[in-house]
Amino acid sequence: MKSKTNLLLAVMGGVVLLLLVILIGVRLSQKAPRPAELIPDTGTSGARLERTNGRETTNGRETKGSAGMTTPTPTTTQPPTTTTAEPTTTEPLPGVGETVTVVAGGDVLMHTWLLNGGRQSDGSYDYDYMLKYLRPVTGTADVALADMEGTLAGEPYTGYPQFSSPDAVARAIAAGGFNHALSANNHAIDRGTAGLKRTAEVLRDAGLTVVGTRAAADWPRYTISEHRGVRIGVTGWTYETVRQGDRRALNGILMPEDVLDLINSFSIEDPWMTEDFNQMAAMAADMREAGADLVVFFLHWGTEYQTTPAGYQTNLAQRLCDAGVDLVIGNGPHVMQPIHVLTSEDGSHEMLCYYSVGNMVTDQYFDTANNQGFAEDGLLAHASFTKQADGSMQIARIAYLDFYCYKNKYASAETLNTPIPITAGLESPGSYGLNSDQLWMLRNSADRTASVMARNETGDYGVERLSGY
Repeated sequence: MKSKTNLLLAVMGGVVLLLLVILIGVRLSQKAPRPAELIPDTGTSGARLERTNGRETTNGRETKGSAGMTTPTPTTTQPPTTTTAEPTTTEPLPGVGETVTVVAGGDVLMHTWLLNGGRQSDGSYDYDYMLKYLRPVTGTADVALADMEGTLAGEPYTGYPQFSSPDAVARAIAAGGFNHALSANNHAIDRGTAGLKRTAEVLRDAGLTVVGTRAAADWPRYTISEHRGVRIGVTGWTYETVRQGDRRALNGILMPEDVLDLINSFSIEDPWMTEDFNQMAAMAADMREAGADLVVFFLHWGTEYQTTPAGYQTNLAQRLCDAGVDLVIGNGPHVMQPIHVLTSEDGSHEMLCYYSVGNMVTDQYFDTANNQGFAEDGLLAHASFTKQADGSMQIARIAYLDFYCYKNKYASAETLNTPIPITAGLESPGSYGLNSDQLWMLRNSADRTASVMARNETGDYGVERLSGY
């Protein structure tokens, strides 16, 4: 019995020993857990994937494996979430790539014989014949400017030295294809404040946009019109004559206090000149702020019968160029002056300047004030600009139509005067009421004009002479 007991104890001891050996072997055969494995970010919101012991987590949140089983995972600190901004698109500016054209002619100055020439048998007046030969060019313009020098102040009608013309002159300017009229000039107050106001009203009633003067304080000092998405701003100014004390004057006439706010005028005397030039530059900035893409100044300035710009003209032109003005067209000297392209002092801007386009319709002759015929010549300035992607305006064309201010005297004190395009007139004189014996006038005018245009300074820009057809 004792032997059986010993045998049973031995067997049990062997089993226990065998179990211990098996248990130790199993423990030794187990592998250590793998550290976390970083997976490259493949998400769109900055999420980071980790694989830990065969589990996937997204920013510390557990994810299901292929069997759909889940196990808790530790919370981890996440990097800041980044977002990618959606690309923004801006609408192109209106009018980019469009080209606009401004045409401008000089003085319409109605001397006594000219006034008489338009009088009809019934006592009315008609001057529609005056500018008819310019319509092929004015009709191509978006803005076409004429200088209405003098007043439309009503009867009595008078010529030099204090002008007042019939209302029919305003209708004739419109019939000539012009849509803007400058009413600021050294004769603007020949009939006082009432005459200045009436002139602006008559021009407006004829369908013309008035620049330079206002009939009332609520009229604008400049105008802006839109053409194919391009906004053209136009203003007009006139030089003053010598001040009398502190009083402003035009043609030696003191400006009434109630007219000062109705006319754009500037002094050419220091110390007032600098202040006035600054005001003109400020107006250019105002026009740009108001939405003008192309800023145009139509200026009555210069020394009469001088074909070279005066010092104050060149100074003012540079000041306006620096202020961002795109186009200056001058009138007033009664003769032509050269065409220049100016560059602003900082080199960022170019401005086209026709210093003077001469006369358009007057009764000034070859020897008036010893002008040597230059007062019988005139230009239609023809300037085109193209709108760029950044909103700036690039000079696209510099051109002019040269004409002869033909004077057809058909009675002792009556003339029917009209500008005749030089090239067209020489090629087809009969179409303009001329015979071959009169062509010398056009040829001499062409020579005088060429002598002034030879002094143009336009850099790399060419200047084109138009035919007038």
